[in-house]
Amino acid sequence: MKKPAQTLLLVEDTRSDALLYATLLERATDTPRRIDLAPTLAAASHMLAGGHYDAVLLDLGLPDSRDLQGVERIVARHPDLPVIVLTGQDEPGIGERAIAAGAQDYLHKGEVKAGTLERALRYACARQRLENAARETAQELQALFDRNPLPVFVYDEETFALLAANDAALAFYGHERSALLRLTALDLQAEEQRADFAAMPGSPQGEGFDARDWRHVAADGSIATVRVHVERLTFQGCRCRIAIVHDVTAQRRAQQRLQHSERRYREIFEQSLGCICVHDLAGTLLALNPAAADALDRRADDMIGRPLSDFLPEASRKVFHDYLARIRAHGEDRGVFTPLHRNGQVRSWMYHNRLYRHEGEAPVVLGYAQDITDQQLVEKQLRAKSVELAAVNDSAPMGLFRADAAGRCTYVNRTYEQISGIPQAQALGDGWARALHPDDRDRAVSEWSRFVGGREEHFADSHRFLHADGRTVWCKMHAAPMTVDGELTGFVGTVQDVTRERDAQAARRRGDRRLATLADALPLLLMFLDRKGRVEFVNRGWSQELERPQEQMIGKPIVDLIQQPATPYFVEGLARAMAGKEYSIEFEDPHGAILRTWHAIFIPQHDPRGHVDGIHVMLRDVTLDRTRQRELADRAERDALTGLFNRSGFEAHGHYHWQVAGDLHHAVGVFFIDLDGFKAINDELGHAAGDDLLRDVSTALAETLRADDIIGRMGGDEFAVIALHVTDDDGARNVANKIIEAIGAAAARHPSSTREPVSCSVGYHVADTAAVSLGEALKRADEALYVAKRGGKHRATGWPGGRYLA
Repeated sequence: MKKPAQTLLLVEDTRSDALLYATLLERATDTPRRIDLAPTLAAASHMLAGGHYDAVLLDLGLPDSRDLQGVERIVARHPDLPVIVLTGQDEPGIGERAIAAGAQDYLHKGEVKAGTLERALRYACARQRLENAARETAQELQALFDRNPLPVFVYDEETFALLAANDAALAFYGHERSALLRLTALDLQAEEQRADFAAMPGSPQGEGFDARDWRHVAADGSIATVRVHVERLTFQGCRCRIAIVHDVTAQRRAQQRLQHSERRYREIFEQSLGCICVHDLAGTLLALNPAAADALDRRADDMIGRPLSDFLPEASRKVFHDYLARIRAHGEDRGVFTPLHRNGQVRSWMYHNRLYRHEGEAPVVLGYAQDITDQQLVEKQLRAKSVELAAVNDSAPMGLFRADAAGRCTYVNRTYEQISGIPQAQALGDGWARALHPDDRDRAVSEWSRFVGGREEHFADSHRFLHADGRTVWCKMHAAPMTVDGELTGFVGTVQDVTRERDAQAARRRGDRRLATLADALPLLLMFLDRKGRVEFVNRGWSQELERPQEQMIGKPIVDLIQQPATPYFVEGLARAMAGKEYSIEFEDPHGAILRTWHAIFIPQHDPRGHVDGIHVMLRDVTLDRTRQRELADRAERDALTGLFNRSGFEAHGHYHWQVAGDLHHAVGVFFIDLDGFKAINDELGHAAGDDLLRDVSTALAETLRADDIIGRMGGDEFAVIALHVTDDDGARNVANKIIEAIGAAAARHPSSTREPVSCSVGYHVADTAAVSLGEALKRADEALYVAKRGGKHRATGWPGGRYLA
């Protein structure tokens, strides 16, 4: 079987080390393996966010990460991914700290071999899988506890203090979680049973608790009869017990009623319209009332003495066997049987059966059932209608609600939920009133109560809903009573969101008062012209710009007020607007020694018949905006440290000049440069010394190359150059040698490391721009650089037609 491919991310800023580790990883196993390289932590984070990886091998000496920051960041964002730390540091305890930070293993670079690297990778992946499985198991167990439909709580075995409870327990006992956890397990017992509960030993199987009834007290003082299943466990380091509570109140009450009604049992048995039978614990019929026999078109005498399973379809025999087991275990059971009619039709009987004991007699099961076959058919049709009606209601553009005869809400549609800000579950009953604005709540509730009690034919009201996010929604509410056969059955109504209408009315009322103030305060030149182009309104901005009072401009044609070079732009804008189309344009206007840029908008205003009866003119000085946009665009393409093009700027400008050269069929020289010994500068002298060296190297490159050459810092200590004037290998070799000399001279002005002096290696390629893409040319130059590195560094190597020449 073909082994699945494995994808690894190697985060290493030293290219030679990265290539060495990649080679070791590829040769260490026959498993298909893809290894992606990332020179920085930022690049690694981007690659992890965009793809799937089986493991990460992380160098601690990255240029954008200190100490264990890289480990902590990757583990925090990708907890399921194994991380192996690689470092050349000899700091004591670094391995333990790396493991504590979330790494699965730690390797010193000096000890890395194919076997050790492969073994560390295999063990790290295995440990990570175990940790992931343990975490998923813990989450599953917590979900089982929280979602258990039965009330469950955990308490300390010695102090009885409650330590945890699920949502079903909160609902059953009627306490908030914080209030319930302040109680003890004894507080939940009725007072007369607390001593018995405290003394109950409780085996791991819960023996003693399951064997008797307990009376538990809810928050409102009500008493429920329960059966409690208890098991021991260790929780939060303490010896505890977990209790599962079964509410048997209804069961016990039913048993009591059965005892009280035994005298009338025979009469009811014979005359009941329901289907009643008695059978033993093996399922053999002992008695059957006429209604049950008639419902199956059979004679009772023919059925008595036979197993009930004889009258069930073959597929239901196993279900009946499970039913008998439940009856024996719990004393009662309820559900649906599917007996066979004499004609072979399968019927549906909804049953509720109990175990009945007479002292000294074998226990029997008293069964009662109703034939719900026809009812199920009707209910299915009703459900289909209900679903259809709910879909129609939810798609309605208005909020819809229903209320019972007492005025309590029983239904709201989705539009109502959106308007009121509360879901249907919270709106039911009187809950809808909690969503009302506090200033409207008492009045709206009072008026609704008066309508419900007065039996008026129609109700109308306006009020506000206050959403949880602080948003206020105005609405109009209309309602009417529903009557069936002259009897009031409830109310139906609508809620319409009129917030926009009210806001629009308020805005129109305020608009006239604020127009002049706003127009004068805005950093715009605002004007309104009539259909003949005469000024009807101008703000203070126009008065200041034209140095004329506003009253002197009113009534005059706009073309008489403006000057060149703005005149043709205004003539064009007025013509477009009078044709019914909005028009905008930017133009430059000299203002003394300053050239300003204006953005003008001409907006037609239509009368009720759709004819243009005026034009709004707005001018905004966008000189600073355009200047800042140009500055921001330039900054986005520049490396902050060196001032050279960054990768994106290099590619953008490079692609443009590459296309121009390709159209002219010109060859272009491409150079890839990497500093030798730079990592040692960072490690021994610090990043500040490394940054100073990078700045001087960048200056040396700029001074050595031509002004029209494109220079970029590709990341770390890697640079790339596109020399537009280099068209052959001789020229490329000369430029490469100049680069080596210039960088060597710049590096000589800085302190060197104890390992090796800083120099550079250069890979170059003279490419036919019409046949080779910029990306492919850079790749070839990078490959040539790798050859130069392997050849001893501090040298230049070219890539001529697939052959490397030093």
